[in-house]
Amino acid sequence: MCKSSFTFLLLSFFSLFVIAQESKPDKKQTEIDTSEYINGDINFNLLIACSYGYDEEVLRLLNTGANINTRSEDGVTPLMYASANGYLKTVKVLILNGTDVNLKPYNGSSAIISATRENLTEIVEELLIAGANVNDHDKYGATPLLYASAYNYYLLCDMLLYYGADPDFSDIKLTSPLMAAIYAGNITVADLLLKEGADINHKDTKGITSLIIAAQNGDTSFVKFLLDRGADLNAKSRKGNSAFYSALYNGYPDVLDQLWEYGLYEKKDELKTPDPYTIGQFSNNKDVKVWLSDHEFKTSFKPVIASGFFGGVISINPKDFFLGAHLGLEELYTGLSAEFDFKFRPAMNRILWEIDPQTYYQFWEKRNMIAFTLGKKIKITPLSVKFLIGAYGGIRGTYSFGPKYSGTEIEAPDYFKVSPNIGFYGESGKFLIRIVYEYLNLGTPESSPHWVNIGLYYRFKFTEKYFSNKSIEWY
Repeated sequence: MCKSSFTFLLLSFFSLFVIAQESKPDKKQTEIDTSEYINGDINFNLLIACSYGYDEEVLRLLNTGANINTRSEDGVTPLMYASANGYLKTVKVLILNGTDVNLKPYNGSSAIISATRENLTEIVEELLIAGANVNDHDKYGATPLLYASAYNYYLLCDMLLYYGADPDFSDIKLTSPLMAAIYAGNITVADLLLKEGADINHKDTKGITSLIIAAQNGDTSFVKFLLDRGADLNAKSRKGNSAFYSALYNGYPDVLDQLWEYGLYEKKDELKTPDPYTIGQFSNNKDVKVWLSDHEFKTSFKPVIASGFFGGVISINPKDFFLGAHLGLEELYTGLSAEFDFKFRPAMNRILWEIDPQTYYQFWEKRNMIAFTLGKKIKITPLSVKFLIGAYGGIRGTYSFGPKYSGTEIEAPDYFKVSPNIGFYGESGKFLIRIVYEYLNLGTPESSPHWVNIGLYYRFKFTEKYFSNKSIEWY
């Protein structure tokens, strides 16, 4: 961008700068609150004065010998406090007195980065004029331009580019400013970055491009915007996923239509790996399945393990209880789960052993159970954004065995039983809780066949094996 263009923008939006500037009003000396001061520690007191914008007090402390670049326990300097809190006059005082504008705290968030995140345009410019690094970065590798692009600070982006910000300077995961703008849905910022030479086909560490991100978001305006400007329709991530697969995975048939019209139909025969139906299944969107069928993609069914869970379970009835561990795997297409568990009776339980219809012996028994269950979840309704409940049903085959009865040489009998299970489950994030009724007769008198199984499990997903969406940690 030429300097005259930037000057024109500054003049055109001068009033907006004044109104939008969030610099806090200057404090008068009489308003200073020194209750947080530490007697005799002028460096600490300087940090406090800068964090509240006490300009005259800042000058007084500097004149009495306070270190202008002193640091807090987190490595934060007076300039960083003044910049982050929006005190323009205090920033100017510190700059005029020789503060180092490029010092960083331990998290890497320097004065210019802090001011950028708060959209403090005037403070950012003061820092740049004083020599702040326009391409400075924090612990995530995020630069001022990356933050401004993600947060849709158009004027700040324009100014940073004028002062030499690299439009392709990326974070530690190679997320570029253009990718950040698209991830956040900021089309005007994206247009500015492209005009300044940003690479439209830049890839991050996973090989994801801007177009793949736009498809991930289901943003048809952005998809068209990028394709009209030359984005590579066929660019693939390291896992072989393109914008086509991103739209499939996230369930956006409108984006699929756009990609098709822009030439995807010419590559249809190459869209076999990964299997489109497998990727589309993750979205659980019926329209996506219809789209694949309408465009004559061949259906190929093969089991796909989408997720799993493991945890502890307790089985109780009025006269008995077992403890155990449980492992399950869930199939993508059918929603069926294959589950395995091992349970044991932690204490001996009194049982009656039938000798004949009129005679029973009493024994003390410990017993173990190994079981395989074929289950199915049925979603009912989310109680909230983060908590889902549903019904559960299954058929379980249980092999039960035990050691010799206590004090005898009699072996506890082995059983194999098939039993129905029915109940409810709840999911929240990575955790699953399930309460299930089971009819299981262990074959001994006085033992109840009615059981309640209560399980708490940790869930893990295998979806990244097939696809993973773009995420930005610092956004």
